Amino acid sequence: MSSTNILDIVITVLGIYLICVTLGMKKDKKINKMFLSPEELKKVKDVEGFINFVSPVCLIFGVITIILGILGLVSGLVYEIKYYNWIEMIIFVITLIIFANRFTRAREKYLK
Repeated sequence: MSSTNILDIVITVLGIYLICVTLGMKKDKKINKMFLSPEELKKVKDVEGFINFVSPVCLIFGVITIILGILGLVSGLVYEIKYYNWIEMIIFVITLIIFANRFTRAREKYLK
């Protein structure tokens, strides 16, 4: 198993974890410590608003990372998809930038 395959497994697990944490936040109405530091958690003025603001992008990012990870494994182990590593990297970085931008806006909007 190559290091690329290991990275694809990590990406897939990251996506699954992100979806689970996001769904848990929505269910429990508590912000997970993965998203904000303990100091920032104390400054949140609208917990439910924050969760509703970041949840969609977290779920989308989770789904995209799962898809990219699985396709990466398929490309590495079953059928090589030409230029897949480049495509995967570009899509992942774009999605990560959108994810980070949404969190920056959430901090500005929901932290005192």
